[in-house]
Amino acid sequence: MKNKMVPIQFPPNIDEMLDNWASCAEENVGWCLLCDGPIRSEKDLIPKTTTHNCPAGLRLELRADRPGR
Repeated sequence: MKNKMVPIQFPPNIDEMLDNWASCAEENVGWCLLCDGPIRSEKDLIPKTTTHNCPAGLRLELRADRPGR
């Protein structure tokens, strides 16, 4: 990891995820590629990060804080 940033790895079902985002009726500012869910606002992010506050996002941040795990 360079500068504590994780290179993006697109999931194999990225097209399906983008379709889910496009068809989402909820207001949102983005879409989480980890959990396939809407990011409704900045409040949905883990504080002091740009990571969605979902179980997969929490695991990602834990790995980022502990390289090699």
